Amino acid sequence: MSMDVRRALFACALLAGVLTPVPAVADDGPTLHPGEVIRERGYVARVTDGDTFRLANTPNRRTANYEVIRLIGIQAPEVSRKGFHAGECNGDLAQSVLANIAEGRRAVLTSAHDTRDAERDRKLRTVYVQKADGNWVDMAAEMLRLGWGQWFPKKTEPAHNLQYRELTAAAAGLNIWDPTNCGTRDATGIPLQMWVQPDPSGNDWKNVNGEYVRIANLSPD
Repeated sequence: MSMDVRRALFACALLAGVLTPVPAVADDGPTLHPGEVIRERGYVARVTDGDTFRLANTPNRRTANYEVIRLIGIQAPEVSRKGFHAGECNGDLAQSVLANIAEGRRAVLTSAHDTRDAERDRKLRTVYVQKADGNWVDMAAEMLRLGWGQWFPKKTEPAHNLQYRELTAAAAGLNIWDPTNCGTRDATGIPLQMWVQPDPSGNDWKNVNGEYVRIANLSPD
């Protein structure tokens, strides 16, 4: 099948508003790691935080037709959400960094399996975006390299686990890893509060994220 025919078929899928798994095309996408399969193609229409975005058939930020995608292998600071929580230190800045990397750009989504977030049923994907020079960039890898995320490996999606761990280590001291990033290192008298949930209700195997420790800085500064 010629490249022109492939592009015509892809255009038809976009017009139909369908995002479906697409086989890898060597000259029309990123170089994949062993085990990766292209699942979807589209655009990063809107970045909603440092590890999550809306995938659409158009780069239009305001499109109502989108899927929410969570990046594999990274945990970025949470953003503030009206009526929900105040967010984490520099969460809004991490969102801006990812938006600058990817928003409005063409994207190829990959994974070893059709992996999903059990809590929110979001698709979990490694996502490559095409830059203005034609090169493809791994969104999660860029965030880790710049020091805007934690390494968050997933056993069922191992393709980038080692690479992401090394990128996180190389970012030591940058941004979220800077000990003065969220205030002076030796501040005293800061009012802290801690919540511990050692035994969530229900079956622990079905609620693996239910056990947690949360520490909050209650200082207005």
